Amino acid sequence: MANEKAEPAAKAALLSSLKIARKLSRATIMSELVVGGQSNRADIVLANDRLSCFEIKTHADTLVRLPKQLDTFTRCFDETTVVAASKHLSAVCALVPDFVGVMELAGAAKSPQIIVHRQASASSHLSVESLLQLLPADRLRFVLGGRGLPKRRADLMQCAQGMSIGDARAAVISFLQDRYRVSSNAFASGAQKRVRSKDLLRLRRLHRIQASAPDDVEAQDWEIFQYIGQSFGCAPLDIAQAFAKA
Repeated sequence: MANEKAEPAAKAALLSSLKIARKLSRATIMSELVVGGQSNRADIVLANDRLSCFEIKTHADTLVRLPKQLDTFTRCFDETTVVAASKHLSAVCALVPDFVGVMELAGAAKSPQIIVHRQASASSHLSVESLLQLLPADRLRFVLGGRGLPKRRADLMQCAQGMSIGDARAAVISFLQDRYRVSSNAFASGAQKRVRSKDLLRLRRLHRIQASAPDDVEAQDWEIFQYIGQSFGCAPLDIAQAFAKA
């Protein structure tokens, strides 16, 4: 139960710090992004010209899963940073590779302050195969050319052999921006200079729309509703539920 309050406060503190540092201005922001299966969720991910991951370990967390998480995240993201409560700081610094950033959650758990101990640098573990795991099979097929390609992911991954890290990164960034643009914009437009825990609700699934192509009409319609249509009242429950399941 303690972590149910500690983690939102930590996320809010982290996003406030990143906002002050002007690292959110052109980034698509994601919360709890599934990476490499449901067991791994990146707490905060930013996508702009690169992919940045932030993994939070509050005072209520342990570090048991951190090595496995870092092994996954450093293969998928250009930069990975561990944001750890003060009690974990020494252990985290001893555990993480030199290119992984380290931030401290200092002070009271309900309103922590962020102290940067080491900025993240480019991951030396990044791989095309891991990057492409962030794409659903239909988007991967689209990236590879669409028609005539197999449907099974394993076969598509065979077709993707030889793709450069730059091309794989660009494909993933494009997909994530398409999929999370609406929720990220909703967060950016609603959050003040100091992000509050309740602002994180704007990053939840209700504000997301899955778009398989950049000019997805459904996504555009939903975005129009988000920023114009709400002046006419809340969406009917059945419509909101339909989008929540999308």
